Amino acid sequence: MPSTSVAKDHFGTAAHVAAGGAGEVLVGGIGEDSWKGRVWRLPTIASGVTGVGSTSFNIGALSGPSGATHFGEDFSR
Repeated sequence: MPSTSVAKDHFGTAAHVAAGGAGEVLVGGIGEDSWKGRVWRLPTIASGVTGVGSTSFNIGALSGPSGATHFGEDFSR
């Protein structure tokens, strides 16, 4: 999986299982990148969720604000 886990990343702050053909799980970690936050996209395969082929991005990748944004704190329901 992309990125390195360190104390206070809060990986798993939020999770969302996307339905559909490809299937994927989105996982938020609000403490990542100095509290800017990050979201990981984990693909699913027949046996479950996998880190193989996963990607991650933070608010900067979306041209969002800088600072402690806590990106990935919650997903729409």
